[in-house]
Amino acid sequence: MKKLTKGLYYFRAVLISLICIFGVSIFFYNSGFLSTLFARSLHLKIAPSFTGGETAEDFFDDAHDDTGSGILRYPSNSQFAEGSLDLLRYTVHKPVCNAQWQPYPDYWQLDLEYRSGPSDVRNIIMYIDCDGDGKGSTETLAEGAENCSFEKTHPWDFAVWLCENEGRVYGADRHLICRTETAVSKDGKKIIVRIPLKDTQLQKIYTAQTTWHYVLTGGFSKWDRGSFLPVDKRRNISRGGTMQPSQYNLLLPKIYDMLDDSSDKSLNQYAQLGSWNKDELTKAVLHPVEVSMNAEAGKEKKDTVITEIKKQYAADQDAQAAQSKREYEQTRLQYENTSGTQKTAEEKQQLAVLAFNCGETDAAEKLLSDVIKQQPENAEALAYYGSCVAIRGGKSSVVQAVRLVNDAFTYLNKAAELAEGTPQEYTVLMNRASVCTAVPDTVFGKALTGAEDFTRCASIYKKTIDAEHPVQKEKLFLAHLYASAYDCYKTAGKETEAVLSLKEAEKTWN
Repeated sequence: MKKLTKGLYYFRAVLISLICIFGVSIFFYNSGFLSTLFARSLHLKIAPSFTGGETAEDFFDDAHDDTGSGILRYPSNSQFAEGSLDLLRYTVHKPVCNAQWQPYPDYWQLDLEYRSGPSDVRNIIMYIDCDGDGKGSTETLAEGAENCSFEKTHPWDFAVWLCENEGRVYGADRHLICRTETAVSKDGKKIIVRIPLKDTQLQKIYTAQTTWHYVLTGGFSKWDRGSFLPVDKRRNISRGGTMQPSQYNLLLPKIYDMLDDSSDKSLNQYAQLGSWNKDELTKAVLHPVEVSMNAEAGKEKKDTVITEIKKQYAADQDAQAAQSKREYEQTRLQYENTSGTQKTAEEKQQLAVLAFNCGETDAAEKLLSDVIKQQPENAEALAYYGSCVAIRGGKSSVVQAVRLVNDAFTYLNKAAELAEGTPQEYTVLMNRASVCTAVPDTVFGKALTGAEDFTRCASIYKKTIDAEHPVQKEKLFLAHLYASAYDCYKTAGKETEAVLSLKEAEKTWN
């Protein structure tokens, strides 16, 4: 009892010391951060059986491909938020046996992640061939519901049907095998499905070396066949539609997004969902993704592309450094030679930006301070000034650094708010993103903001160039924006978004 009391005393003393040392910075230590901090400090590990089992395969699907074969539109119903049918990630775990303190000690977990919520607008079916023996069904669970069929060499053995945030598992003979344990994240993006492995029909998952999965997402409509939202020539509140009325055909699959094999372009989503033939009256034939059930857990993609992009970008910046220095010196001399005249805010800002770009941040900060006194709503001046304050924080003591970085984000956030939707937005967000990257995320929690800013900057930059045929320098800069977003997302623990940024960087660079 005395040891416990003494321990609590020291724990409270440490917390009081933290508050005294960090002052206002303790505000940033929310409960999520504290739990992560203590877990890292104590080297805590969570048994895989609590989190779904070891990962067998992890698939990342392209973002913004929720248009079926490329022509579908969401219904006009506002409940169908942009991206709510856009599958981003599908994770297959290894089956778990004899898990402790779980509702089902023997289970198999599948995870899905979408670009946005809500979840109740989706109708999801995962058709699974679990043995590759050529036996099963090549037709959909509800006849004609999705308007497609499946590859003859991989008929499905059972289907996992998710709608209204509930899951059911059916056999190839259409009988109900069991209900799943299903959990949905608060934002509606993530769905975790645990399939109990009580039934003998499902227990062959334990010995499966390879499984094949068809993962289909449509809109949910309670009163239609298989609960799949219908598609018509023109969308309305209760039906999806096509981009152009002439594109409509009765054979169109009612699938907005599906998981495809990105390694084979001939089998991409658009090709598969567009493989129906109106002359022969044949439905689209879909092909599965192959899952190795013995893949190494935690397998990660190498960051070689990111490393190469950073290396070449750094070399390019080094080549420009001397030129930036010359421009600053020339402008500074002109500025000083007209010392008898009153300088305008524009002249001060021009010199400040040149000074900032060649590392003369003290001089830049002084000039920018004058500019924002004259023009307190000048978004670019506020952004550069915020960056200068943050850099000054990096040269200060810990206590001063925390205060100065907080001050910097006050300027940067105000600048971002003022610049939204204006030509200054790109410059402002680049400043804020760079500061977000530079400051420790464990203290300030700004990595996610930085990632979103870099991604937004990439979107803006693409509009200023020929994104289909960029020159090498443009490709390098755009790829670096995605690479920077990738780093920030990884720091923020957003693995899905990190991999999607990695894919964009690769696509741009290759």
